[in-house]
Amino acid sequence: MQMLRCPNCGQLTGFKRALGFGTLFMVILTCGFWLLVIPLYPARCINCGLRRGTAISASFSDWYRDLSPEVKAFAVLIPIAFIAILAISNFFRHARQPSIASAPPVSPDGVAGSNALPLDQEKPVAIRAADLLAAFQADERTASARYQGQKIAVTGTLTGVFIPSVDISFRVAEHGGSADAFVTMGGPTPASVEETLLLPGIAAYSEESSLFGQRAMNSVTEQLRVGETVSLNCTFKDALRVSDLAISRYNGELDYSIQLDNCILKENEEANGLRDSEARNASNSSPAQTQQQPSVPSGQEPTGVWSPLSHTAESITGQVILSSAGITILGTTYPLIMERSLGPVEIQSLAQAFSLASGYQSLDARLYQTNIPAAAVLLNGNTICGSEPARWIAAFTISTGSQPELYLMFLAGDLQPALNAEALENSTRVCGTYSYVKPGQN
Repeated sequence: MQMLRCPNCGQLTGFKRALGFGTLFMVILTCGFWLLVIPLYPARCINCGLRRGTAISASFSDWYRDLSPEVKAFAVLIPIAFIAILAISNFFRHARQPSIASAPPVSPDGVAGSNALPLDQEKPVAIRAADLLAAFQADERTASARYQGQKIAVTGTLTGVFIPSVDISFRVAEHGGSADAFVTMGGPTPASVEETLLLPGIAAYSEESSLFGQRAMNSVTEQLRVGETVSLNCTFKDALRVSDLAISRYNGELDYSIQLDNCILKENEEANGLRDSEARNASNSSPAQTQQQPSVPSGQEPTGVWSPLSHTAESITGQVILSSAGITILGTTYPLIMERSLGPVEIQSLAQAFSLASGYQSLDARLYQTNIPAAAVLLNGNTICGSEPARWIAAFTISTGSQPELYLMFLAGDLQPALNAEALENSTRVCGTYSYVKPGQN
């Protein structure tokens, strides 16, 4: 029981909750639930029944009336002063922060003015692939602070082009996903998609709504070739050390793998300058080197009947017939979809793979999609790719002066293969190479 001065009785008395027959009746009527209400009963004076709250407020009023005028003024000023201090502190805190909405746009050279670009339309940071990798190699923390999340225009020579086939794109789409196309630059040449995860360099992924900002596949395949110099507008996403990967076996000096997202293919003066520089270097090379460099194909598609020239072709496929829609082997026609034309670097890599001597003229070089099942049995019980279906054909047509020759390389795997020298030398996807000539010329 609490002891307080009761203003009604005029004496120090006790205050407690009054429990009577009514409370007992309600407890019985509610099966005991009324016990939860008892703590809400007001405490009352045991003499006159005055509520404790009324007694406390009356006591406070008497206490306040007894205070001197100076003390009363001080009690009022304390909360007012506290509120004023909070308001002034909040005002100066916001005054020190510049308003993003009202601040003038800043130009790339740091000068504010009406001619500067808005923050969301700033030009991307232009940099070469080798310089971007070198920045992280020199100081990862500084480079991350500089480029993380930024839009950059990176220029470099492609070391790999990985564009999913139509077949795999549809299969991934059936499961609600998307097969991402990407290119690599600045590092070693990857032999497969899996190897790009273990090698240093830059992996630039296409933006989602189109293929590197291009609506036509032909436009992409003409520009994105291994050995070509391109510029891409991308968003920097991440960088990691290849040496931190337990399964990586790369021992080179370069140690960073950089991922760029939402890349759009751009044509700019820097890429043209790099291409012109490479062309000048090629023109300054020795006559012997110039003679061995293959020319760009003239676009003569190798259609028609072809008779086997190599022993491999003679013992496995026999005569083949090529058309714009398919390749016929032993009376069975398999689909043939032209994926893209091959560039000079890829042509030279194929020439090395087929052990061609210098002095030939390249007539045509193309990469096709196909689907020759593993169950397709050819001559002498052979198959094209063993236990796997053949998904790709690299077709290379040359002229040695007297007659055209056709060279076919069959490859397995769903993803588009890399056709540079290093990739072909280390690839496990190459099923076999075959050579043919026109009937009556072998």
